[in-house]
Amino acid sequence: MEFVIDIGVLKKLFEALKPMEEIELMVDKNLEKLWGFEQSKTGTYGCKVEIYKNILEDVKWKAGEAVRFDVSIMRRVLKPMPSKEKFKITIDREIKMESLGVKKRFVKLSLLPPRRVEMINPDEQLSKMLKVNCRVLLDELLDNLEQSKVFGDHVLFQYVDGDICIGTSGDLGTTLMSFLTGIGVADVVSEFSIRLLMDIVKALKKISKEAIVGLGTDSPMRIITSAEGLTVNYYIAPRLREQK
Repeated sequence: MEFVIDIGVLKKLFEALKPMEEIELMVDKNLEKLWGFEQSKTGTYGCKVEIYKNILEDVKWKAGEAVRFDVSIMRRVLKPMPSKEKFKITIDREIKMESLGVKKRFVKLSLLPPRRVEMINPDEQLSKMLKVNCRVLLDELLDNLEQSKVFGDHVLFQYVDGDICIGTSGDLGTTLMSFLTGIGVADVVSEFSIRLLMDIVKALKKISKEAIVGLGTDSPMRIITSAEGLTVNYYIAPRLREQK
């Protein structure tokens, strides 16, 4: 597999993947993108990545070719690289990154062996479960989570009088804030880990200031971000609530 890319795009991608341990990407059957879905080792969240061919140059790849990365190592390797330079990327059992700028830079790095399992697209299953999909500002979501963590470890997203509200209760008290307004009627009640959501939102801000958030009742939350020919989606499992 071989292509040329602005290294800044890869830097943004792997910063957005910070909550993940590993990620495997595969060339799709139509040769239009590299994509993959990976679950965290805890099984409490997952991430889907798409890198579209239109932001790459001199692409040479075959359908089904796969590459598996250690996210932490790739972040460390990419961090000092100049963001505005193009790099030639060659992938086999290792990845070679060669700058095409005036000042030469070359890196060769061992890769994890691909698992080559059939990729699962979680959106196909979630489409029936999510009752609301709305565009939000990630800073606003982060501010609401910051407020909520004062009162507890988990945050409840619920429909209240036409709005989707964020609420948390604990020994110190209770907080309830409007998050999405003018929704109409929506069947939404789901609870999530505040710390996990904050980690994911902070990472996704490397891709975009905005996201599309999908919510349902006791269903995973989906957070979609996209920019520069990249799409990074996170899927966060809800906390099991006591049925009253």
